[in-house]
Amino acid sequence: MKKIILASATAIAMMLPATANAAVTIFTDETAFDAAAGPTMLEDFNAFVAETRFDLAPLVIGDQTFSQVGSSNNPSQNYVGPFGTGFDVNGTPSVSGRISDGGSIFITFANAITSWGATFNEINDGVARSTLFVAGEEIAPADGFFGFVSDTAFTSLEIRALAGRDDGFAFDDVKFGAAAVPEPATWAFMILGFGAIGGAMRRQRKANVKVSFA
Repeated sequence: MKKIILASATAIAMMLPATANAAVTIFTDETAFDAAAGPTMLEDFNAFVAETRFDLAPLVIGDQTFSQVGSSNNPSQNYVGPFGTGFDVNGTPSVSGRISDGGSIFITFANAITSWGATFNEINDGVARSTLFVAGEEIAPADGFFGFVSDTAFTSLEIRALAGRDDGFAFDDVKFGAAAVPEPATWAFMILGFGAIGGAMRRQRKANVKVSFA
């Protein structure tokens, strides 16, 4: 019986999708993103009444931590707060970024998430200047609402300036959350578990059958 169960688990795992590369779906329509992402948390940064830099030390804001690593033509523009020396999104406090020649802004999360989105301004600015890495995938962010949903949970994302390029931008109204998507291995054990429960129920029904003779 033990060998049969192991063979069944292997067969089930082979039928399930591989997770080597994450599938990342990009959204530029916020309503469509909301529908695909499910419940999310919102950070509007409005509590920041002064520029609070994260180039000198990581800045923790709720479940997110912001940090700037590597090159920047003006590191003081890596901050959270009202529009000042950085770039404006909608007139309210936001995240301002300035990176160059491979420099990066990292956002790490206290818990694994599957969706992230924000409203950007001035990123790439009509020319390929920076790129975004998440869950092993590279995507190009754009102005306006920009978000994505990944079928693989992640705990960080990176916005990186292309080699020899400089990019200054801002983003606001960040949304992020986690959808409960079981891993393939979890699906396999769930299926096996349901089979075991069904078998036990069948055996119990047989045991409860009473035979009487007239």
